Amino acid sequence: MWLIGAQGARRRHCGSRFLVALLLLGLVHRMALPRSCFMLSQPETSTISQAVQRRHMFAVGGAHAAALLIAAVEDPRQPVSAALAAEKPPPPPDALMVTGYEGAREDVNGRWSILFGKFLNGKAVYKKDGANKAYLVLNDCGKFQMGGAASGQCDAGFAVKSEDGWAVDGKGAPEMKMKPYVPSYSKDRDLL
Repeated sequence: MWLIGAQGARRRHCGSRFLVALLLLGLVHRMALPRSCFMLSQPETSTISQAVQRRHMFAVGGAHAAALLIAAVEDPRQPVSAALAAEKPPPPPDALMVTGYEGAREDVNGRWSILFGKFLNGKAVYKKDGANKAYLVLNDCGKFQMGGAASGQCDAGFAVKSEDGWAVDGKGAPEMKMKPYVPSYSKDRDLL
């Protein structure tokens, strides 16, 4: 069985080769023995012979079970759980923090909470905490924007993030930053 590793290199899975070899060995071994070895009711055999036959059947069955267990164990070089985790993108943060803007729309600074279950262009939609009604979305042009409605139109927002940084009302605001919100327990001690 061929597996593709994280670097794209092909690797051979040793457990599968061992399993196939052991199963073929068991089939050849069974064909080489007379049929009477696998029949349970034989009046002409002695009790010692029956005990040997039972031991032989348990040994072959145990070898088959061990081969199945070895094949079921993950390959340490490419664990299945790591491959599945790599395919799943990380969840969006529950809240974002916008800081550093000084101007007419200073109320954009602060915490923006996720609107659970609402997505636009494959990304979560965030709403500004507080009195004003503002939304942070990924617009149809592939840029983050802030606006009065959760709309994906490219020109519907008052603030747009480009490669150069944020632009608020058409004016550059390179000091404005957006990052995931991390609660500060030292600030919130009075609430506890």
